[in-house]
Amino acid sequence: MIDKLHLYRLAYVFQSEKPWEHVPDEAMYAVQHADGSISYCTFNGSEGNISLFVFTGTEELASFFRLHDLYEKDPDELQKDPFYMGEMLNTTKCLCCCYDDESMEMMLPEEHRSAVEYAQKLHVNIRPPQNHAHFISYAPGLHPWPVSAERELEILSNVLSAGIGLSHLLRSGARYMHPVFEEPTIPLFISENNALRGTTTVVPDVHFSYPTPRFTDASLQAKIRNLRKKEVWQCGIMYTTLFVGEPESTERPYNTIILLAISEKDHKRHLLYAGSSQESPETIVIRMAEYLIDENCCPRVLRCRETRSYRLLLDFCNRTGIRIERKGDTSLIVALEKEYADQMSQDAKRQKSGAFSFDDYDNDYDNDYDDGYANESDESYDFVFAEFSALSDSELRRLPRHIREALVVLIEHPKCPPGFKQRLLRLFPNG
Repeated sequence: MIDKLHLYRLAYVFQSEKPWEHVPDEAMYAVQHADGSISYCTFNGSEGNISLFVFTGTEELASFFRLHDLYEKDPDELQKDPFYMGEMLNTTKCLCCCYDDESMEMMLPEEHRSAVEYAQKLHVNIRPPQNHAHFISYAPGLHPWPVSAERELEILSNVLSAGIGLSHLLRSGARYMHPVFEEPTIPLFISENNALRGTTTVVPDVHFSYPTPRFTDASLQAKIRNLRKKEVWQCGIMYTTLFVGEPESTERPYNTIILLAISEKDHKRHLLYAGSSQESPETIVIRMAEYLIDENCCPRVLRCRETRSYRLLLDFCNRTGIRIERKGDTSLIVALEKEYADQMSQDAKRQKSGAFSFDDYDNDYDNDYDDGYANESDESYDFVFAEFSALSDSELRRLPRHIREALVVLIEHPKCPPGFKQRLLRLFPNG
């Protein structure tokens, strides 16, 4: 069984060897584990803030190429699409060993002592300063989380050991690594009998794709086909980097996902889905169908801001007579999503945990909150009540349970409008 202390020893020596100094950007090396799976490893960052990203299997490797697409994208285009980074972070699956120049103080004395002793056994000269290593797991839709699973520890142990061996080879001039997008043949280290054997492999040609769920509910199909279709709606999915849950909990927090639409005619907003990013695509589509039926409204054209929402709703639209587009002006939905994102960020700052929640807001702020923050809180209350008051009864009922419960708690807040309070009491009489 591999423990964290062993991993810190390896990471310390790995950092001292600095294999990233001997490879160009976007170069890779691979490690084949005892079970036959292969991890693809690449470096990112600059001296003092370097990271080793580890993509195991073709699914994770596809998310690496997805990240590459981001950095290749024109900077002006990124400015036009402020949610692209959030989309990237929420579709990436990998492990990361990262070092930063402000965290050395986090390293415990026994970790430092053990790392030095281990380096001496390998005849490696550890050169100061050394930075503390963090081991992080990234998974789609989930908050980044410390590595703890035995399988994750094993993968990181193997790739760090291989990286140390790779550094020796590169310094001897035995190998030269090319950017993987220029030359797909990369060094491969195979784990055999507690040792590593060096050879080469070719990086698979894999591609990232968004899911296209089938909308097969015949009853819902018929109801939506019978709705009067009018107007053009702009729509989009907003993946946020804010999470729901407690970072100190044993349960990994999840990020939130919101499917929004706005009418080009009267700018009416439609909250088609809001909830866990772990919800299945099929369920999200069904929730949208129920919304259209409950509200007795349906667009003639659905213009999608990004590929994810287009793929998500393609089959749904084809089966219900709605024209779906992935082109044209989407400025309205971009502005609406930015508004939602900004408010969620303000709420998270006030909570100080980084988590998004509609829990009861406490007026007894800590001493480190200044008067300006208190004023911002009052404005946030106004925003929250205004936003949720604009939702229909059916939209309020379909909100995630933790949000519904928080709204019921907010009934007693002095800023809660009397009419909205009565609606909540009627919709949720049992709390």
